[in-house]
Amino acid sequence: YDDHTPDIPENRVLLAALHLAAYLPGVPRPTCLALRHLADRLHGVHRPRPGEPLPTWTPSRLNARYAQALRLAELLLSGSSIRQEGGTPIPADGFLLDLPQVFERFVTVALGESLARHGIRGAPQDRHRLDEAHRVGFRPDLVLYREGRPVSAVDAKYTFLRGAAPPVEHLYQLLAYCTALGLTHGHLVYAATTSGPAPTDHVIRRSPVTITAHALNLNEPPAVLLAQTAALAARTATPARA
Repeated sequence: YDDHTPDIPENRVLLAALHLAAYLPGVPRPTCLALRHLADRLHGVHRPRPGEPLPTWTPSRLNARYAQALRLAELLLSGSSIRQEGGTPIPADGFLLDLPQVFERFVTVALGESLARHGIRGAPQDRHRLDEAHRVGFRPDLVLYREGRPVSAVDAKYTFLRGAAPPVEHLYQLLAYCTALGLTHGHLVYAATTSGPAPTDHVIRRSPVTITAHALNLNEPPAVLLAQTAALAARTATPARA
């Protein structure tokens, strides 16, 4: 007779990938909860031990409906990724990159890690209130804290600087953030495809606030781009010590 059991190679591969994905750094909490919920539904399935070869499975009519999920799981477990050209072909319907969100996420994560070496904690998308009645909320891309006190704010803009100064609406936005948080310094971080000008300070008239515009050259190799981010962190941390 056939012994029906959920502990089949396909489910073991999926379970291993779900556990790995749920504990990857930077995965949003709602996504982690969804991954763990899916893993909990695989009752009676044994997860492969770390270092153990993955179970092998054979494409068939029975597993055809989730063959793509299995290939994606194997891709994740092997530490590989989808490449635009070359390598092993990976079937996919397509993928979409929200580049403004990718740039914002890179700036907040990489800058936050560099700032930690200066004794500053970066809080991405921190919720704050603009008015005294607490009716109008705002969420800067990154608020910098030293010893629990906000000392600066950063906003990432996936756009190229045109001219000598940032768009006035960007300055308005960061000025509002700094005013509500009681800050004297804010930073705008722009994308660039060449080595841009040095950071420029914009002192707001009749205000204690200075806004500095920076540009990251995205055409540089990853190591150079991270070095740019480290230099940005050092400059961003300097006013915080004053």
